Amino acid sequence: MPKLYTQSLFRYLIAKQTLVLCFVFLSFAGKAQCPPNIDFEMGDFTGWQCLTGLFNGTTTVAPTPPIPGRHDIISAASVPVRDPWGNFPVLCPNGSGYSIRLGRRSFLHIYHTCRTK
Repeated sequence: MPKLYTQSLFRYLIAKQTLVLCFVFLSFAGKAQCPPNIDFEMGDFTGWQCLTGLFNGTTTVAPTPPIPGRHDIISAASVPVRDPWGNFPVLCPNGSGYSIRLGRRSFLHIYHTCRTK
């Protein structure tokens, strides 16, 4: 066989094997699963961990149970439609029934957050 023909055939076979391997690996690729209650549609903090802390140059945070007035689940029935200061929607505009409100309406150095468990 001519050398040029052998090299072309070898490259073709390598390319074909690479393509087959890519399809095999893609068929076994896992799909990401969202944590439960990622959208707060259960109306509570199931699957979430609330944290509270202080900010005074550095942030010190500790897990806490949901503290009313600092970690609140809100729905269309429980709050006004618009924020009184920024006039933006208080509920997520994607059509969800629930959102959360973190913190108080004060300017203290207190830190409130939530993260998935």
